[in-house]
Amino acid sequence: MPSSRAKVWWFAWIAGVSIVFAGAPVVNAVTALLLQPPAGGWHGIRWPFFAGILLAALGGCLVTLYKPNPPPPPSRSAHPAAAARVPAGGERIPR
Repeated sequence: MPSSRAKVWWFAWIAGVSIVFAGAPVVNAVTALLLQPPAGGWHGIRWPFFAGILLAALGGCLVTLYKPNPPPPPSRSAHPAAAARVPAGGERIPR
């Protein structure tokens, strides 16, 4: 079972990936428009393009804001009791 530190890292990684995969197309589209504007100007761009940019940004924002919370750390009192019941080296547990 992974440690609690690994679980926290995993949930932070989910937020980072959502920012990258939603943000990269937005940055790419804006950069391309600024470096090579369309021939007809900004009015030549159809509305689905702007809707897609807006939805990608909104999706990345929502995943980042509402990412799942990491599980609570296990209580320390459960570990010693569980370790005491584990037999060592093939011994039998008395019943």
